[in-house]
Amino acid sequence: MLPRLLRDLGVRAHDLGGVLDAKLSAAADNRPARYFVIHDTSWPWLGEAAFPPDDSFPLNDLKPFSGRYGSAHVFVNRLGRTATTHAFSEPWRATKLEMKSDESVAKGRFLHIELLQPRRRDPAGPAGNDALAPSPGFTGAQYERLALLYVLASARSGRWLIPAFHGAMDDGLPGAHDDPQNFDLLPFVDAVMALRERLSDPPLAEQAPDPGLEESATIR
Repeated sequence: MLPRLLRDLGVRAHDLGGVLDAKLSAAADNRPARYFVIHDTSWPWLGEAAFPPDDSFPLNDLKPFSGRYGSAHVFVNRLGRTATTHAFSEPWRATKLEMKSDESVAKGRFLHIELLQPRRRDPAGPAGNDALAPSPGFTGAQYERLALLYVLASARSGRWLIPAFHGAMDDGLPGAHDDPQNFDLLPFVDAVMALRERLSDPPLAEQAPDPGLEESATIR
């Protein structure tokens, strides 16, 4: 059902984390990826300028993020278009929590998605800050594509991955980030549920795992 869905949507698996029959990344101890980490690029930085329309080129240029050394697995622009810089099968670290943890335990357990989002300087803050993001923070097209990435990655896992925010993961660590700023859970959940309805033979269990039974999001 998933290949047909991608054909209907006119998108390639290569642009959405890689081929559908490949296993997700895993840590050195073979524990598979369990976390779907949502970021925003906080770029382009506009300084004092107003936010341009969501369909403007500077807000949708994926080329600066599409090199081999991109900081995440997949980038999603304001129009919902994507660029895969690391397949979901490739272990990759992109948060301070992972970097400060034992690489053999952390690397490979997290999938990282960057949503393109511009930032402006907050006049009340220090020079060069990027504290202000648009409100609403992301477009409907971004939420829809993020939901598709989440469903595809979870299908490859065989269980629903645990969504996480970059800012929450690094909370309390020196230099922690604040992204994804102004993220709204409702349109993301609605987009995930719409995809489940669209799939006549869902590849995932009908019931998500009990959160109370999940392992802690803190790496030990």
